[in-house]
Amino acid sequence: MYSTGTATNHADLFARLRTFLTTSTGSGGAGWTELGFDGANNRVILRAPGLSGTDQIHIGLGYVADAPNDAYALTGWMFEEYQPAFSYIAQPGTSAVRYMPLWDSAIKYWFMGNGQRIIVAVKISTTYFSCYLGKFLPIAAPSEYPQPYYVGMPMTALNRWSLASASIRSFFDPSQAAQVHQPSNNWIQGGNFYQSSSESNVGTSGGYVWPYNADLGGNSNCVTRWREQRDLLGGGYNRERLVLLADDPADDVLGELDGAYAVPGFSQASEDIVQIGGLDHLVVQDNFRTNRWNYAALALE
Repeated sequence: MYSTGTATNHADLFARLRTFLTTSTGSGGAGWTELGFDGANNRVILRAPGLSGTDQIHIGLGYVADAPNDAYALTGWMFEEYQPAFSYIAQPGTSAVRYMPLWDSAIKYWFMGNGQRIIVAVKISTTYFSCYLGKFLPIAAPSEYPQPYYVGMPMTALNRWSLASASIRSFFDPSQAAQVHQPSNNWIQGGNFYQSSSESNVGTSGGYVWPYNADLGGNSNCVTRWREQRDLLGGGYNRERLVLLADDPADDVLGELDGAYAVPGFSQASEDIVQIGGLDHLVVQDNFRTNRWNYAALALE
């Protein structure tokens, strides 16, 4: 399922996303099921069927607005099961609510969804934000890892879109706003880098996304080697799978994100289209960053 267009503002973007997820069909199966809509608080609870059509993947979406401070955001969270009597943000096994900045003006967007996850990318002024909510592809049997969930959102709190911080990052090279659901049913933070004294510091615990970072055991070689990549001699670009790693409570390889790849940004820019496996992929940068190692390719399907 894939859709692109221009929303009138933050509220219209949320409305379009809600419609997209509940009415679209495609390679990922039928549209998602809406379990509850809270119009007073601008939020919805959805159940995705998985790629098999038999899963129950629960995701919450909404939007918040602070007009006096010109701050707007899409909100997202996940949980293990749905209980109608519980609050929208206090369901069993819930993650924390996270934020992706928007604004109260026209927003160019790309929605990329299937039966197990949604990827949203938006352009705000000259900045690009993207998020991933849903299931990833685990390196484990379903019985060993029944709920491999990733909440890949840029921020832990509501801030204006123009805030420049090392802690504001996209899902493919996340800050500590990202969260990973482990086989133990615990949520751990997933942060490649974080803000400290205006520096971008490598995360020291939790989850990571390779190849942008792999701080397991303090190994920085991954970052160095990735940043050296550029276009191929015969044309085109190498692409790397986005692998979720963890070192809490022990070093582990959890699985791969679905529908996104790391690609070098050498001689290309956001909104370029690259072919991977015969399928068009949208190139986006990591928020305001435009170094050649700050790009990813998102599957337009």
